[in-house]
Amino acid sequence: IKLLNEAVLEEKGEKVEESVDTTVSLNINAYLPDSYVTNAAQRMSLYKKIAHVRNESDTEDLYEELCDRYGEPPEPVLFLLDVSLLRALAQRCKVLSLTQEGRQVSIRPTEFDLEIWQEISEMPGVKLRVVVAEEPYLVLSLREKDDPLAILCEIFKKYLKLLGNKG
Repeated sequence: IKLLNEAVLEEKGEKVEESVDTTVSLNINAYLPDSYVTNAAQRMSLYKKIAHVRNESDTEDLYEELCDRYGEPPEPVLFLLDVSLLRALAQRCKVLSLTQEGRQVSIRPTEFDLEIWQEISEMPGVKLRVVVAEEPYLVLSLREKDDPLAILCEIFKKYLKLLGNKG
């Protein structure tokens, strides 16, 4: 499907943006419990749908579908929807990976825009530092009460807003 979409865009003369396959590894239980979706084939189908979330509207639509078909989703399912949205936002920001170790999350962008990341580091409640290496990356430090999903989503929304203002 991805190749077909790219071919259609090229045929229309529109720019095909390189996509990034972002990996997200956070200390969060995000999954579809067997007790919530008992049929394995339906679970796999839902995992595929969730993996294709691109924006908040997709997340809301999936949430409504889950409620209609299976009842109110348990916490791990809500986390799974949030992680999928986070991944979509990070992909749009061209981030290769988000990896949590303890209370720190490494953010590895494919392109490093120091101006944007500096402005993001000034957001209230965001403790972000740059690690200078062959390929620079960022480390977000979390406090015990911090919600990494919420903070990271806000960071990437801000990034996209700042990126839009530059263009």
